[in-house]
Amino acid sequence: MRSIKARFKKEEKKYPFHGAYIHLIKAVRNQKFSRKRISKSFNELMPKEEYNKNEKKELVDFLDNASNILEES
Repeated sequence: MRSIKARFKKEEKKYPFHGAYIHLIKAVRNQKFSRKRISKSFNELMPKEEYNKNEKKELVDFLDNASNILEES
């Protein structure tokens, strides 16, 4: 089973100066994760002080789109 958390930690190690949201985008990009799974990972991995509660839906929407868009070859 693919793990968003494992991918997130790998990105975090590789690029320690990037923000948590950037790591999360890279972790889910083109991986076809469900919105529910992305939302759960968002709650688990994103520090509460890095986003405004009112913006959460938009941030999760963007992650969902990034997860389900195929790159052009």
